Formats: sequence, structure tokens, C-alpha cells
Amino acid sequence: MNTKILILFILLPFFAFPQAAQWWRAANQGTVPPVLVDSVLVFQICNSNAVTDDNFDIYLNSIKIGAVDLNDDAEIGSVFFGTTYSSYTLIPDFTCSMSDMVIYLFNWEYLVIGTNQIEMRNTQNNGEDNKGSIGVRIHKISVTGDTLLGSPRVVADMQFQGDSGWSFMKYFEY
Repeated sequence: MNTKILILFILLPFFAFPQAAQWWRAANQGTVPPVLVDSVLVFQICNSNAVTDDNFDIYLNSIKIGAVDLNDDAEIGSVFFGTTYSSYTLIPDFTCSMSDMVIYLFNWEYLVIGTNQIEMRNTQNNGEDNKGSIGVRIHKISVTGDTLLGSPRVVADMQFQGDSGWSFMKYFEY
């Protein structure tokens, strides 16, 4: 078969039917990212205004990976590591200090290439409005092979804000 005809045959549906191009993009988004050999995705959900907020279960792409208890007038929250290895030490650049964070580990395979969704599903209305920050980073694993995570690259910095009892959905690209 002639090469030009073959190329036209393959590309024609995308030009003649725009829905075909949308379908192709949708079908290939959401695939599991390649193994992160030298990096770890980390994100923090923090009560950055230090005023009591609600409590939430946290879902990454519809999979529960932990919780966040913001029921205090302090910069508290949770940090989520995209690894099952529990001995990393983090050099953070997040809004809130690591000292008052609860640590959760999750399987990095819950991430997808493209748009990822963090859902904060309200579990306890603490009677105050909600306002806080979500920081998403990719941290390089130390070249010396130890457990230090440094050199953070900002993936996203987001805010959540709303009435008590609300749940929140935030998105970041990976």
C-alpha cells in the first residue's frame, strides 16, 4: 500500500471526526506513570490560616489514601508520600512545618499521566469555615543513596476555601 494513502487512512478520522481525536486523547490519558526511580511525589494538606477547619478523608483519583484532621487553631495537617518506603527524610518547602503533620504513604501507581484529582471528602463539620493550602511536589532522592528527599520541584500550589461541611476537589497535572 502506498505510504501516503496509509498515513491519510490513519489520520483521516481525526480530521473528519473531531470526536475521534477527543476519544484518542481520553483513551491515552490516565495511564499509570513510569516507575519513579529517582523521585517521589509528595503533597501536603495544611490548615495554613491556623483557624479550626473540618476533618476530611483524602482520595487520590478515587482511592482513599488517608485523612486530615484540621480541628485545631494551628498549622496542622497531613503529608502524603507516593511511595511505600517509610524511611525517607524530607527537606520540605511547604507552607506548614512538618512537625505537626500526620504522615501517610500511598502507592505511586495511584497517580496517572495527565490530570490527577485530590478529593477532600468531609467527615466532620467542626463549625468553622474552611481555608487551607495544598502543595504538590516531586522530590529527588539523594544521589548518595540515603533516605534524604531534597531538590523539590513544584507541581502545584492550591488553596481550598469554603463553608463548614463542604467537600473539595482539586486537580494537578502529572
